[in-house]
Amino acid sequence: MSDGLPSLSGVLINDGIALFWAAWISIVVITNIAAALRVAGLLPAATGLASGNYTAIVKVSDHLSIPHNLDFILFLVIIVWETIAAGLLWRAAIYYLENSSLRVGAADTGLGVLLAIFAAFMLADEVFHAFKVENDHRAIAIFILISLIALHVLPGT
Repeated sequence: MSDGLPSLSGVLINDGIALFWAAWISIVVITNIAAALRVAGLLPAATGLASGNYTAIVKVSDHLSIPHNLDFILFLVIIVWETIAAGLLWRAAIYYLENSSLRVGAADTGLGVLLAIFAAFMLADEVFHAFKVENDHRAIAIFILISLIALHVLPGT
């Protein structure tokens, strides 16, 4: 717009980026909690909502004979980390919807925490030779970085 106001499309894209990551990581958290409850015997084994992430951790760590109890503790730590990222990203999404001056900093924090998770996953992929999932982790990390750049470059920030 020529009057100095942010373009509607830039604002909508920024709002959408914040909402997408908040919703996406929340879905990951919910399905990982369902998986943890299933492993703990608190949900039936046939629970369809549960992610396969715990099974993936066990599969990757088996060749190093890591006890499954340690795998489960690691999985719980990941869930806590993801939950923190989800909370921060929902806060950022709300700030974007309210057009708060805190929106960009909140998004940087939330996406930074999320990016740190995937950086840790990529390091673990190297340590455990989990090269099949490393590409997925790398792709998500790149998408997070693109989102961070977009939030700083698009109009409405």
